[in-house]
This record gives sequence, structure tokens and C-alpha cells, in this order.
Amino acid sequence: MEEIAVSLFFVNWEQYLLDPELKFCWTIDRESNFTEITGTGAYEDILIYGKNLLEAREILENEILPVLWEVYVNEDDSKLTQKAQTIKNDLMSRFVR
Repeated sequence: MEEIAVSLFFVNWEQYLLDPELKFCWTIDRESNFTEITGTGAYEDILIYGKNLLEAREILENEILPVLWEVYVNEDDSKLTQKAQTIKNDLMSRFVR
């Protein structure tokens, strides 16, 4: 498995910079020949497939991370599961203001 790092994504045309960057693993699925990106730690449930690494990375940056931000960071902690709170706190601690 190879590693990729993500430090920038957009939510509603607003730029979000993360430091330290988020790290994910990627590999090529031998059966489907698609690229697979998986999360680690709190992000272990993230699994993305794309025709190639660029497509899979675009899904991560343009769909997954913005949704995590919108759903978790903007939500009251009492409405989040423990895992969602962990992701929320991690994202907020990385966010460069």
C-alpha cells in the first residue's frame, strides 16, 4: 500500500487547509483494477474506489471530506457518536485558521 496526504479541500467554495495533513492508504485492486483509498485511525471506515488514483482522490477531497466537515464539525456533540466526535475533534485540531 502506498500513502497519500490530503491537506486541502473545499466546502461551498470555501477553502479548508489542514495541518498536519490527513494520511490515507491507496492500492490498486487486482480484481477490478480500480484504485482503492482507505482511511486509518478514526477514518478507518472510509473506503473509496476510483478508476485511477486521481479519480479516487477527487472523490475524497470533493465529496467525502466536505461531507465529514458539514455533518460532523457543524453538529452538536450530543448528537454525534463517539467515533463521529473523534473525527470532528481531529478535523478541527488540524484546521488552519
